[in-house]
Amino acid sequence: MTKILYVHSSLCFGGAQSVRYMFLKNLNHESFDVTVCCLGQKGEFGERIEKLGYKVDCFNSQDGLFKFSTTFKLYRYLKENKFDIIHSSLFYANYHSALAVMLSGARHLIIEEHGEHNLHLKMRHFPYRVIGKMVAMRSSIIICCSDFVRNGVKKMYGIKDRKLVTAKNLVEDMRFQIKRSSKEIRSQLDIPFDASIIGTVASLSLVKNQKILLELIARPDNRQLFLVIAGDGPLKNELAVYAKKLGIEKRVRILGWRQDIADILNALDVFMLPSLSEGIPVCLLEAMSIGLPCIASRVGGVEEVIDHKMTGMLARAGDIEDLNLCLRQLLEDKKFSENLGLNARKLVMNNFEPSVYVKKVTALYKMFLNN
Repeated sequence: MTKILYVHSSLCFGGAQSVRYMFLKNLNHESFDVTVCCLGQKGEFGERIEKLGYKVDCFNSQDGLFKFSTTFKLYRYLKENKFDIIHSSLFYANYHSALAVMLSGARHLIIEEHGEHNLHLKMRHFPYRVIGKMVAMRSSIIICCSDFVRNGVKKMYGIKDRKLVTAKNLVEDMRFQIKRSSKEIRSQLDIPFDASIIGTVASLSLVKNQKILLELIARPDNRQLFLVIAGDGPLKNELAVYAKKLGIEKRVRILGWRQDIADILNALDVFMLPSLSEGIPVCLLEAMSIGLPCIASRVGGVEEVIDHKMTGMLARAGDIEDLNLCLRQLLEDKKFSENLGLNARKLVMNNFEPSVYVKKVTALYKMFLNN
């Protein structure tokens, strides 16, 4: 049986981690001998993957550029276990995997890219561009979550088309995961049943730009709106402080990491993702699968999911006026908003179903093993 190792820096909250979980949930267990390795923390998704019956090993180590002890741990792990394919995801896991693969002599390394490479042009990014190119050259195949990301990787690293594969992120039908009604969630969050709620689900970081949502509901024309933010990250406390500074803390709910994301999404009127950079965000696909009308920044691979005014609304990144214009249109035209949600659900259910992603990735595995 083919032995595959999946390498992640951690399996805490995040889109790439969610993709790994959904992939393994839909993978035929009998076809592959799977192990998952966390360089750092196991996290929520690590525990979920264990419940699926997979082995998850954690090093509890740091994953920085000069953390060569982590590289050496991974090297020894590869030598001891003799995996047929190493499949890693995101920069630091890709970096340590490439070094460990070179040292161990392992044959096949697959890496995943999820970010916008066109943003990494400043001088301070130079070391990362050099290392990223080294890792890309060492890999057998680079899986990109969108055509936009694929084009960025090709341009940044000078990679040939034959090494680049687009496998757009997968999503499960979140409607099947709804356990509680919208009224129950609103009651739990102490939000009036007749209030309009906008919300987002994402890591709380600068690139996700949740601050603009706080500024949005602080505007006089949005003083009746409530904002729900689900997710965790370095900006959690800063966002709470900023909400208080704006005088809107009574209309903001910062929930942290939640296991009932489907219930939270089902309680919203509009989903918003004001990111400054994206590949293809899993949280956006999840919201669309519920049938929520969505507004997202016109960045990265988002335009491969949202057709403006057909399957969602697109706003210029960082432009609060454009964001507000989209929001007012959805709140004031209920029929238009409802149709947008229906079209969004149809799109993701037809194009981002897990079996499509699983077939594409497992076909790559078989291709390597037959060569």
